[in-house]
Amino acid sequence: MTGHKEASTTGQKRRTEEPNDNSDSEFVVDAYFSDEEKAEKSANAGIDDGEVQYSDNVRKLLRQRAENKPYFDSSEDDDDDDDDSKDNGAPPEEPSVTKIYYASRTHSQLQQFIGEIKRTSFATKGVKCVSLGSRWQLCINDTVRHGCKTVHPINERCLEMQQNSKKKRCQFLPAMHTPMLDLKDSIGSRIMDIEDLEKEGRRVGVCPYYGSRNAVRAAQVVALPYNMLLSKSARESMGVSLKDHVVIVDEAHNLVDTILAIHSVTIDLRTVAGLEEMVQMYLSKYWRRLKGSNTMYIRQTLALLKALRKYMQAAIKEVGDGAQAKETTNVLSVNDFLQRAHADHLNVYKIDRYLRESKLGRKLNMFSDQRRSNADQSVPKRGRMESIETGDGEKSNILSAPASGIASLEAFMECIGRPDRTGARLV
Repeated sequence: MTGHKEASTTGQKRRTEEPNDNSDSEFVVDAYFSDEEKAEKSANAGIDDGEVQYSDNVRKLLRQRAENKPYFDSSEDDDDDDDDSKDNGAPPEEPSVTKIYYASRTHSQLQQFIGEIKRTSFATKGVKCVSLGSRWQLCINDTVRHGCKTVHPINERCLEMQQNSKKKRCQFLPAMHTPMLDLKDSIGSRIMDIEDLEKEGRRVGVCPYYGSRNAVRAAQVVALPYNMLLSKSARESMGVSLKDHVVIVDEAHNLVDTILAIHSVTIDLRTVAGLEEMVQMYLSKYWRRLKGSNTMYIRQTLALLKALRKYMQAAIKEVGDGAQAKETTNVLSVNDFLQRAHADHLNVYKIDRYLRESKLGRKLNMFSDQRRSNADQSVPKRGRMESIETGDGEKSNILSAPASGIASLEAFMECIGRPDRTGARLV
């Protein structure tokens, strides 16, 4: 009887210490299935997707769900087949007009350009001019911006609030179309720079980031930074198409450096070591609740991070440290790198695809934020315990693994996961 009571007491203690399974369910990656598993499931079910007839609206909802798209999406493809305006009373989409895209290197240069337009007669002739910026410049949700030192965590928090039904919706993204349309009309009625957009968004209580994107279609002049013009993914997310339009590049001699920066990814040992430990902690906590192929692909991601860390640590030992260090540069193909890192048994293409489709990075960001919040409320020594040696004499605090580090990993994986298309080389 005594042993039974002790066991019962221990069990009750464990249940009170462990969090409710549903309390952090938003951190668990949704079930993921590879193409092979999907084909097998379809064959076992005896259902040919081609024989299932869905309405256009249902197909669109399924496609958006599969792509995990945000609420406001201004991609050109969606605008062409968007029938929402017929169903909810919103006015039809304005036709796209011929535009002048003016790209410059810095935010201040774009402000100067907008200021010069305001001084011309075009400002009084109804010319529609739109400035495009990042969430870092245009997000007006102070809760989202709190504690963020770079644009990456703001992006992740914004998208998470839109795509996670269990989280409170951003108050500046109204469920009804009317407030957003009112902001779009306001943007088109007068010429605004980025600061004007941010002030107008706060005045009316509607997100100027998405408001400016929605105003692009009817704009005649669009001012945007180099990186939005030159990056295909950025153009697509902004709903920007350059076909049959005029492009003006200010200080074009800076283009080469910008193009190199856009198509280069830098990842360091401290980031890799921190991510490795964070992924290990995530897997240790949630492996029982992961469905589909999540466990397998997370283990493969972990194995790749471990191989990359060991490869970088070996490189540090080879070149030396401190005053004795010698500068060396090696250029490797992806296959050469994987062989030297003893990771050629891993399918980096599938890992890259998994990271993109599963949104594991977003879950890791949320997981990291929670642990950092919990650590801030606990004793300081807990933070010191949760750090690891990177091999270069410094420690990586895994509680503060930044969203920018996860973004770097995803960009790095995109490069080495699709080397034939991008011509990736490791330096």
